[in-house]
Amino acid sequence: MSETSAGEEGAWKIALALSVVLTLSVALCEPAPREAVGRFLGVVGLSALLLGWGVRGGWTWLNGGPRWRAVTVIAGGALALRLAAWMAPVSLSDDVWRYVWDGAIVAAGENPYAETPRERVRRVQGEFDGVSDEVDRAERAELERLNSPDYHTVYPPGAQAVFASATIAAGWLGGVSERWLRLVFVLADLLAVLLIARALLAMRRAVGWAALYAWHPLVVWEVGGGGHTEALAVGLMVVLVLMLGRSRPWMVGAVIGLSALAKLTFLIVSPLVGVALWRRGRFRDALIAACVAVGVVVAGYMPFWFEDLIANQRESVALYAGVFSFDAPLYYAARYLLGYREGVSDPVTHILSPALQLATMATLVAATLWQDGSRRRLASSMVVGWAGYLVFNPVLHPWYALGLLAAAALAGSWSVSLAGLALMLSYLFYDPAVGRPEEIAVMVVQSVWAAAVVGWQMGPRAITWALRRRAKTKFDAVRPYLRPGDRVLDLGAGEGFVGALVAEAGHEVVLAEVDDRNRTALPMVTYDGEFLPLDDDQFDVAIIAYTLHHARHPDQVLAEAARVARRLVILETVYERSWDRRLVTFLDHSANRLRGMAPEPLYFDRVEGWLERLQARSLKVLTWRWLGRGVHRHVIIVADRQGAQR
Repeated sequence: MSETSAGEEGAWKIALALSVVLTLSVALCEPAPREAVGRFLGVVGLSALLLGWGVRGGWTWLNGGPRWRAVTVIAGGALALRLAAWMAPVSLSDDVWRYVWDGAIVAAGENPYAETPRERVRRVQGEFDGVSDEVDRAERAELERLNSPDYHTVYPPGAQAVFASATIAAGWLGGVSERWLRLVFVLADLLAVLLIARALLAMRRAVGWAALYAWHPLVVWEVGGGGHTEALAVGLMVVLVLMLGRSRPWMVGAVIGLSALAKLTFLIVSPLVGVALWRRGRFRDALIAACVAVGVVVAGYMPFWFEDLIANQRESVALYAGVFSFDAPLYYAARYLLGYREGVSDPVTHILSPALQLATMATLVAATLWQDGSRRRLASSMVVGWAGYLVFNPVLHPWYALGLLAAAALAGSWSVSLAGLALMLSYLFYDPAVGRPEEIAVMVVQSVWAAAVVGWQMGPRAITWALRRRAKTKFDAVRPYLRPGDRVLDLGAGEGFVGALVAEAGHEVVLAEVDDRNRTALPMVTYDGEFLPLDDDQFDVAIIAYTLHHARHPDQVLAEAARVARRLVILETVYERSWDRRLVTFLDHSANRLRGMAPEPLYFDRVEGWLERLQARSLKVLTWRWLGRGVHRHVIIVADRQGAQR
């Protein structure tokens, strides 16, 4: 190993070690994180920079050596970071106290779904009228630190079993239930890290992507510091990716059911997995998996069944769906646009909630239909599904993103991991000094940051996808005018995607463009925009797709095209009125900016103008027709300088 590479290796290991120390400093310093949010976020931000540098600097080392070495380092760093956060007192979220409450009830052999915490305290005090003041004060203090003490618990039976195990461990081994419970979450999440690494290897992706989840500050603090049930379900979600195509469908269904018993929101991935199974084999496999999943969930709830179970659960879920809202920029913006003003106008939840639920369902349907039966596509669609759920949810706590961040690691979506960091800014909302204007500013920052980093990674991919889709549309329009054996010139070829489709149809194709943006294996000829360095009659057909309005001298381009090819197939944007021309100019400039092209003068014409130009060059127009007369008016024109004869 060279001195430089050894230095780089040492630097990123130091960055990881410093991040552990920073995380530990929060645990050892007073006050607790929620009482010093600014300091806590500063530590998180510095830790994120160090860890990002560590992942980037150690990328070659992590992925270039033995797999066991990389997995050991990633998992070791994950454990160290989580244990450092575990040592901090609970303050970021109060959910863990409800877990402890439920766990004590289950460990005592009672039903946690039967009563609200306040109802239980009143009942117990009524049964034990002689209870001491000290015990009464302790019960009331425990009650007051719970969230929503007047609502029934919504945590499913699998999570309840884990809660109870922490209570039992505290009774047998000493300590407090909260610490044992968070330790269980840490260990469960460490297993998820190992499973992510295994899934990446199965998908033949770099194992280093596992560090996006393993070392992510949000994951570290929400699992080790806050303690959340998502940690129980993340690993099961990853198992579903590993099982795809290699396990019996009933086993897949069982894992789906178990993930739902750990955290109900993880049912989001169930339709994705079902359709992936269907695409790989038979519809029967998906149906078996679905039936088994439902059976596992029902079996999990059966020990807790009583007459009002469903009613109590529905009431509590309605609280989250219709009452609570937190750090949800889209929700607040939509509510404002609908005319809602807090304390002034009537609520608009009855309109907004169904609309957001419909948008969530539409996103999940799109992600589901995107399946092709592969693990890679399943992982990517999980990112889409989770993102849709979070974006349209009126409540967006940071820990809700654990499933998204795990899916992002599987899919190699580093931008989603970066976007997730901004969710931790929502802890500023607990600071008494932060009012509504500051909250809005934070949500704007979160939204802009997420859009910027995701666009940074996904923008080029989305543009390429759109260009290929548009190329298919162009080819479908041109194909009827191509004859078997035609030699084709794609003039103004851009990236070459249209020419590639023509070549796939069995034609010999050459691309021509003023600058080389070719992204295909086809030969490319560059020219000055006026004179083509090609022989007379070298081609049978010249395709000129939405190019002429970019040419400084479109008549010269037509003349050159007619010289080197016998037949011209022209796709062109046209206008009919002056405002129409201004609109298509704006749209064209906007689209080309996304492709990295600077704005330039455009030379649009009417249909009649192009027909006259062709006839002036002794080209006979064989046919022309509208391809669209909406906002974007465009036509196809076929002309031959030798009439209808070849």
